[in-house]
Amino acid sequence: MRGWSARYAGTSTTRPRATRSGRCRPAPPSPTCPSIGAVRTAMAPRNNSWCCMTDRQDDPSARLEATFSRIAAERMAGLPILNPALAVAAVGFRPWQDYWLGVLVTPWFLNLVACPTGADEAADLSERVLALPSGNYEFAAAHEDGLGLYFACPLISPMSQFASQADVMAVAEEIAKRVFVAPAKPAPPAKDEPDQGRRGFFRALIPGAKQA
Repeated sequence: MRGWSARYAGTSTTRPRATRSGRCRPAPPSPTCPSIGAVRTAMAPRNNSWCCMTDRQDDPSARLEATFSRIAAERMAGLPILNPALAVAAVGFRPWQDYWLGVLVTPWFLNLVACPTGADEAADLSERVLALPSGNYEFAAAHEDGLGLYFACPLISPMSQFASQADVMAVAEEIAKRVFVAPAKPAPPAKDEPDQGRRGFFRALIPGAKQA
């Protein structure tokens, strides 16, 4: 992933020049109907690709998979962090408030991802904390061509703990469910016991993961 840092720059449009066609002279102006010139055609404003993509309301799963499959094949190709047993998958995306939210699996990370559902989010590129039913999660803004603006909350990386795609899909599906479920009230932690946080909570779902 690469963080998005470019400022939005609108594009200007130039008015096309009028051209004459045919051999007939234009009819003389009517004394009762004043000439108002050529009718202007409304043109949709041209925007940057990231701004256009954030205006989409559809499920972003296919775009996420296409974008990160391309990244895996190009930018990440040959890097030792990749787990060759894994493939890119978008899991459990559903509409939630102003986002489509779900889990993104790649050969090098497993993240919660939130894609804005409206162009109004395009102007706000700051990090944010989303209050999900299971707790508060910090998301960082990022941008990819073909996908647009999105927000990511890292959970697991690297992915060497997973032996197969079936293993990681089972974990991703469980996470996608649990983030929308309010947890039972936990017992107070023992004194000086470190807070495992959200990442530690979800890492407990990984087969064979060592528990602190």
